[in-house]
Amino acid sequence: MEENSATNGKSICDICKKTFSGKNNLDKHMKTVHSGKTYNCERCGETFNRSDNLKRHQKKHSQEKQHECQHCTRKFYRKDKLEEHENICRKKCSENDAKRGSKEKDEDEPPKKRERLEDQEALQDEPCDDSTSAIEGSLKVFHYKPRVKEQYDMQLTLKGKKAPINKQLNKQLTMKKGIKWYISVQAKLVKTNSEGEVVTSEPHFRSCCNTTVNSNEIVKQLNEANEKITKALATYQREGSGWLLSKILHVHLHIAQYTPIKGFSYLPLPKKLKDKKAILNIQNNDNQCFKWCILAALHPVNRQDHPHRVQHYLPYENEVSCVGIEFPVTVAKIPKFEKQNGIAVNVFGFEDGTLFPVYITEHRFETHVNLLLYSQGLQSHYCLIRNLDRLLSDQSR
Repeated sequence: MEENSATNGKSICDICKKTFSGKNNLDKHMKTVHSGKTYNCERCGETFNRSDNLKRHQKKHSQEKQHECQHCTRKFYRKDKLEEHENICRKKCSENDAKRGSKEKDEDEPPKKRERLEDQEALQDEPCDDSTSAIEGSLKVFHYKPRVKEQYDMQLTLKGKKAPINKQLNKQLTMKKGIKWYISVQAKLVKTNSEGEVVTSEPHFRSCCNTTVNSNEIVKQLNEANEKITKALATYQREGSGWLLSKILHVHLHIAQYTPIKGFSYLPLPKKLKDKKAILNIQNNDNQCFKWCILAALHPVNRQDHPHRVQHYLPYENEVSCVGIEFPVTVAKIPKFEKQNGIAVNVFGFEDGTLFPVYITEHRFETHVNLLLYSQGLQSHYCLIRNLDRLLSDQSR
């Protein structure tokens, strides 16, 4: 190879005429550029005359989009970014599937395969197992697995399990006569922390506890339970800074037997309720306070005439039918009384300074009576609510 030229202390490459500040730099240039040696990329075949250029190129291969979304085939360099995308993409796919319905899919499936899929989905609507608590067998828990197409969305999961849970609640109510129940859902959530690591959490979201003595209450209570769970998840995601739903793991239905309370003889009311001047507390010495309250509503007595005395209502006690209803009256027997007499009845309870519904009628009869079932220790007593608005006046404050 010919000697390279030097001008004013600078070295010039005789081949490409590039100028360098020193001979060492020129020698390096000659070695890497004009030595004739090449560096080939084994993955794509591209050729480089410098090893550092090859290394820089190979880094691109290491960052190729290796992680592919199973729903839309979009690719990502990083697995955590793929998981974030799939949470969103999965939800969109589920919504689209729900809109299209499964009819088209069913028609495309071979008859045997379609029949097998239908059997599998039917099994998923049944609780996969149930367990009983050790406390005298009083609590049963039924476990449900979400369907694959529903498990990535809370609302779809709850909607899919609504019918089987409704069926189970009706079955348990028939056996136990009265039940207390709630639903809990375990979900897996993911997020990326400040260090770029994917972290997971598997919290439970639960509804309020419901008391059911009438099967007609179940649908409304179930809708409210599902709404409560959906809102609980939204709150968790909003306050948890970046949590995304990965999938629903399990749906649990917790059921315990409820023994309806009965109304006995007279009990004095606490000062807070007395001061409302909205309640008539009849001073009976028998177990028929329910009947006396109904008659007091049908035949009002002025306040100055002592309406709390039973004697005012004795002449009318045959006006209502209590056939098949034992005294003291349980809440579970109120629907029977309503049908026999054409009288709609609501019952409210009072605990810790708060009123709450015990039984809400489904009837729209012309006569409507609101009762308070006040409890003290093991004793309970029905009172007539004369002015519900006044009684509830401070409950929303």
